[in-house]
Amino acid sequence: MSDKTTDKRIKYGFGEFNLGDAWRYYNVPLARIRSAAQMFGQRHGMKFRVRQSAKAVLVERLS
Repeated sequence: MSDKTTDKRIKYGFGEFNLGDAWRYYNVPLARIRSAAQMFGQRHGMKFRVRQSAKAVLVERLS
C-alpha cells in the first residue's frame, strides 16, 4: 500500500466495535465515516448507524 492511500477500516477501528458500542469521531466529515462504516460492514456482516451530532459523528454498531 502506498503512502497516498489509507485503509479506512484500520484508520477508523471498526473491527474493535462490539455489539451495541458507540464511538464518536471528531473533525471527520460525516460522508467519509459513513462510507467507511458501510464498506467495513458489508465485508464483515455488521451494520452500523452513523449520525451527526453538534461536534462529532456518532457511530453505533447495530449487528
